[in-house]
Amino acid sequence: AGTKVEVELLIPGLCTMEVCIPRESTIPTVKKFLVKHVNDNLLRHDEHPSEVAKAWLVLAMFGYDDMYDIPLEVEAVELKVQLERIQHMFGLGARLKDGEHHVTWNERCRFALVIMSVIKIPK
Repeated sequence: AGTKVEVELLIPGLCTMEVCIPRESTIPTVKKFLVKHVNDNLLRHDEHPSEVAKAWLVLAMFGYDDMYDIPLEVEAVELKVQLERIQHMFGLGARLKDGEHHVTWNERCRFALVIMSVIKIPK
């Protein structure tokens, strides 16, 4: 199965891209991977280079209506509820490892990174 999986990342209003993430990881780790990918491959190459300052991560799945999309942010949805929905609605595995909840992602996962703000970085 490999240690990485390719998923779709939507940046609403900008583009969609394919990104490799760890097959098994925590939600914060996935968010870091996706934000880094956006910073390295999109925002740094702009006329005015920038980095993501604040963004929300949303999980969707190929084959599911968008009403099933779930924000993976504790400000919006409690972690326990996120994990329950990830397991029961999307059929993804989740387990406690080293005191943290790890999810086993697959290639049907679609993420949206809703960028709220960016900060300019020196050229």
